[in-house]
Amino acid sequence: MDVERVQKINNLALELMKQGLVQEREEAVKQAEGILAKKDCSSLNEEVKELNLDKEEGKMEEELGKEKVREILEKNTTFIVQKMRENQKQMGEFKEEINKLRSEITVLRGSMSNLKTKQESFALKEVAKEEPQQKLEAKESKSPVEDHPRSGSYSDVDVSIEKFFYSGSKSKD
Repeated sequence: MDVERVQKINNLALELMKQGLVQEREEAVKQAEGILAKKDCSSLNEEVKELNLDKEEGKMEEELGKEKVREILEKNTTFIVQKMRENQKQMGEFKEEINKLRSEITVLRGSMSNLKTKQESFALKEVAKEEPQQKLEAKESKSPVEDHPRSGSYSDVDVSIEKFFYSGSKSKD
């Protein structure tokens, strides 16, 4: 006997004794063997029937399977083709949008360069305006200094050269 079968018989015999269906151990073992034998026969019959049904279903499934496989493949191919077309359409739209954005960028760059040149010319005009103003301010600031006698801005009329240079005799004292 198989070890598993012996364990099943013992477990079933214990259950029969616990439930009170059998009084003695030997009688419980005999009934357990009978029950398992019936189960084995019925399970074998069921397995045979299932195998026969499986064979018949297998043949039907093969016939249906081929048709289903064809249908599934057709559906898959149409779905894939549809998705690819949608993706291509989206890619085309994205390319158009990218081209639009690129053209906008070039326009903006051109306008920025125009603004930079205008800004530079405006800055040059301001610098040109500031330079005469600075010169005027410098002249105005110098005019009070010119009046000061120590500034050194003498004219010929103010002082004669003989007062600056002494051309008399040099004596050694």
